[in-house]
Amino acid sequence: AEDKQQAITDFFKGSRKHLRQELDRRLRRLKELGDVEFVVSTEASPELMQTYFALESKGWKGRGGTAVTDDPLVTEMHEEFAREVAANQSLYVYQLKLDGKTIAMSLNIRYGDETIHWKTSYDEEYSKYSPGNLLFRELVSDCIRDGSTEIDFLSPATPNKRFWATGEREHVALYIFR
Repeated sequence: AEDKQQAITDFFKGSRKHLRQELDRRLRRLKELGDVEFVVSTEASPELMQTYFALESKGWKGRGGTAVTDDPLVTEMHEEFAREVAANQSLYVYQLKLDGKTIAMSLNIRYGDETIHWKTSYDEEYSKYSPGNLLFRELVSDCIRDGSTEIDFLSPATPNKRFWATGEREHVALYIFR
C-alpha cells in the first residue's frame, strides 16, 4: 500500500507538480461550496446512464449536436455496450458529486492491467473548479492502486489528453462503405 501511494506521489512530481497543486487548490475551493465526494460504481443501471447522458447533453456536446442522446440509435448502442461491459465486471463509472449532485462523470473500461477512458463529461457551471480533471486524478490514483499500468484515452488526441499522457500511439481510422 505504501509503495502504491509512493507511485501516485511520483506520478504527480516533475512536470505534473503544478497540476497537482492546482487541482488541490480547486478541490479546496469546490469543498467551500458543499460536500464533495467521489463515487465509483461498476453497474450500468438505466438511472446511472441517464445521469451521464443528461450531463453530456447539457454541455458543449449537446450544443454542438454530438451528444449521445442526439441520436436514439447511438443512445441505445451506448446503453447496450455499457451493460455488456458491466456484465463482464469491467465497467467503472466515476462520479464527482457536490452535495449529492453529479457534476462530473466518466465511463471507464478495465481489462486486465489496462484502463480505457471511454466517455467523460462535466457540468460546465463548475468549470472553474476543473471537475473533469479532479475526477480524472481520482481515476489515475485508483488505477495505480489497483495495478492498472496503462490508461488509453482513445482518439482523437487533444491537448487535455496529451497533458496527462506520457506517450502517444498512432491512430488509424478505417471506414467501410457499401
